[in-house]
Amino acid sequence: MTQKQIIELKEIYQNLIGLRDEAYQLYCEVIDAFAHGGRPTKEQLDEIIDGLLEYCDEERFILLYKRLCRLIYKFAPEYFGEHASWLCFSLDEEDE
Repeated sequence: MTQKQIIELKEIYQNLIGLRDEAYQLYCEVIDAFAHGGRPTKEQLDEIIDGLLEYCDEERFILLYKRLCRLIYKFAPEYFGEHASWLCFSLDEEDE
């Protein structure tokens, strides 16, 4: 590996960290809006959840996901049961 390649890889890594930070900020804004009265549609909730699960290797995203689940349970309990069933089904599929 050349020095140039090492530098390029470090730059890519730094860019990825920046994108994750940006994604976190955007998810925080969306979830804050939900907490303050904004009501996403079922399709929007699906997209938010799917997106957050893409980042489940990082603690701050897991905490944000948990916060979203609490909000769903509080403001849209009919969706919560459906989501829990879907999540359990998805996890079972991955184990096979």
